[in-house]
Amino acid sequence: MNKCGQRPTKLDIALIMTQGDHDDNGVITFDEFTALMKGKCSRGRYTYSQLREQFELFDKDKDGFIEKLEMIEIVRELALGSSFPREVIEQLFREADVDGDGKISFEEFILAVN
Repeated sequence: MNKCGQRPTKLDIALIMTQGDHDDNGVITFDEFTALMKGKCSRGRYTYSQLREQFELFDKDKDGFIEKLEMIEIVRELALGSSFPREVIEQLFREADVDGDGKISFEEFILAVN
């Protein structure tokens, strides 16, 4: 991934494991890895406007923060449960909520996903 210009965060790696480990054995085989990485080498970093748009999608009440219940609700509404299972959301909040207030600010969001 590094050779492709990717610098995955811990959240990215958790998502990769969720999406790539098809037999749920805790290991991504070479075949699983190549299937997962197909086309990802050309993907670059997110732009500021893309990050803002993604953040605003999850900030349902538009108060400038993403709360865990907001994220769970949006994931359910958009049927994203396979990409964002509950344990990934929990991990995101453990890692991204730097100040420990139970909410993710835009600045914390940028650090977590970019």
